[in-house]
Amino acid sequence: MEDRRSNTEFVHDLMELHPCGSMGQLLVIEALRVYCEKILAQDEKEILARDLKNEQEDKIPLISEGTWYIVARKTQELLDKKYEHNKYRQSKKRGKYDH
Repeated sequence: MEDRRSNTEFVHDLMELHPCGSMGQLLVIEALRVYCEKILAQDEKEILARDLKNEQEDKIPLISEGTWYIVARKTQELLDKKYEHNKYRQSKKRGKYDH
């Protein structure tokens, strides 16, 4: 049977109805943190260069790497604000995509 829940409903259910309870919540939050760090560890100039090259070659993806970088930065900022007492991040990298 096809799952017709929206992404918001699905994530809500992961957080509230996970078969592993609160451990499921921890996994979701940790996955967000790790993936954001992976994206933000990339060299910003290289991201810009790839985006420009793709644009020049008319190979524009649905979501550019630069856009993904911005979303990762904003998500990381929200995680940092929410969990600042945990101090799970030791350094912050700032660059062109930061607003």
